[in-house]
Amino acid sequence: MLVFIAPIFMILEVLCELVQPFLLQIVIDRGIKNNDKTLIVELGALMIFIAVVGVLLGILNTYNSSKISTIFAMNLREGTFDKIQRLSFRNIDELSISNLIVVLTNDINQLQNFVMSGTRILIRSPLLFIGSIILGIITAPRLSPIYLVIILVISIALFLIIKKSYPLFYGAQQGLDDMNTTLKENFDGIMAVKSFVQENNEKEKFKGKSSNLAKLNTSTSRMVGTILPIFLASINLGIVAILWFGGKSAINNDLPIGSLVAFINYLSQLLVALIIASLLFMNFTRAMVSAKRVENIMNATSDVVFMNTSKNADDIRGDITFENVSFDYDETDGFEEYALKDVNLHIKEGEFVGIIGSTGSGKSTLVNLIPRFYDPTSGKVLLDGVDIRNYNEATLRKNISIVLQSATLFSGTVKSNIVQGDLDAVEDDITRAAKIAQAKEFIDRLPENYESIVYQRGNNLSGGQKQRISIARGLVGNPRILILDDSTSALDAKSESLVKKALNRELKNTTTIMVAQKISSIIDADKIVLIDQGQILAVGSHEELMNSSVHYKNIYNTQLGEEA
Repeated sequence: MLVFIAPIFMILEVLCELVQPFLLQIVIDRGIKNNDKTLIVELGALMIFIAVVGVLLGILNTYNSSKISTIFAMNLREGTFDKIQRLSFRNIDELSISNLIVVLTNDINQLQNFVMSGTRILIRSPLLFIGSIILGIITAPRLSPIYLVIILVISIALFLIIKKSYPLFYGAQQGLDDMNTTLKENFDGIMAVKSFVQENNEKEKFKGKSSNLAKLNTSTSRMVGTILPIFLASINLGIVAILWFGGKSAINNDLPIGSLVAFINYLSQLLVALIIASLLFMNFTRAMVSAKRVENIMNATSDVVFMNTSKNADDIRGDITFENVSFDYDETDGFEEYALKDVNLHIKEGEFVGIIGSTGSGKSTLVNLIPRFYDPTSGKVLLDGVDIRNYNEATLRKNISIVLQSATLFSGTVKSNIVQGDLDAVEDDITRAAKIAQAKEFIDRLPENYESIVYQRGNNLSGGQKQRISIARGLVGNPRILILDDSTSALDAKSESLVKKALNRELKNTTTIMVAQKISSIIDADKIVLIDQGQILAVGSHEELMNSSVHYKNIYNTQLGEEA
């Protein structure tokens, strides 16, 4: 509704401004010249009334513009956020988290500012500009060439400034991205920074990024700062020219004084309209950079596309097969750097499978393909004999639960974090999941039990407590496939043993995959997968691998040989 009403109010506001010089001309040429006090008082009162109406309309238009831009920014921010939620991990890796944060905050704020000023200026300035030219020419036709000269000078200057400013604004946004990346890395690794006394190095690194951003912003500010002096000089030169030529005409009685004053007023209005429009153009240049960055996100095509229909979620059994699977995190760099290479693996329904290997061997990459966080570069992953790409997202994610090593908790309560695994979970489901995860005991000791507050990222909980809540979150939905990606690393041996026993007891029909660094974590698995440099070296039970795999035996002897 505001979009249709706002232009009407803006037209009325401009008319209030344009009529003032015309009334002033009458006051001077008729009222003052003829000493007509009645006319002076009447027109003076009318001018005051019109000025007040114009101010009120201006306030109303500002309110409307603010409302429109706020709604626009809110919808755009929510739409962009929704798009990000639907992107694949590969898309997010390519776009970078720091860039996404800047787009959702700074870039959309830039667009909001442009829309707010644009909804007023795009209607107001052209009307004021055209109206001032027409009424100025009608008022003093012989002085109209001055209009053309001033408009030509300003237009050329404005074109050159806008052309040069776009790359400067783009560079400033990139500089902001770089600084935010440095900030995020520092905050994420603040413990490591302090542990290794790297504060000064981090300070210098940030200082370099901040200085670079300051230089870029200075360049853009300098460019923007050239507009006002050019326009003020144009205004002053225009007024001098009008007074020179108009003054002569007035002295020769070829031009009434009132017409000269009105013409100067119209020239001022015209130049004000140009100044405001030029500032809008500068905002437009900045907004174009921001719009391009938002567009890059909105046009991003997820490489993981889900089917709209698939098997019933209740029919999933949990049988998993990898057929000639290879995976490269960056397929566009021209290099074949496979994180996984020609992987063939069959995990039966209800099996407890352990995956072990050195850091960077491809363990996490392998399990991330099962819930389709990524799709294989080649080959395919089958669930119950069906390509997982033929399942819709709801069916797949409802039946597969993954618990990561980095136990990410959200601000809220213990309960709100656990039920993220299944929003329909009831109290019995929550309690059961907490028991299996060995979290119930410490939760019961918290002041408000399951309603106890969890700070951002779970900073008021220990590493082991966070991992146990994360495991409970993975269990609460009673998944058909449970993936534990080194998610017991922060637990002591006793707690880890209790978790494993509870899993074996309560999840007999659930396919459980445990990624581990320690053989002791998976020694009793039905099947152990040894992976190195993206390739499977051996598969079998602990006893089988001890007899058949030298690599596995070396790992065992290194980790447990002395204890054995």
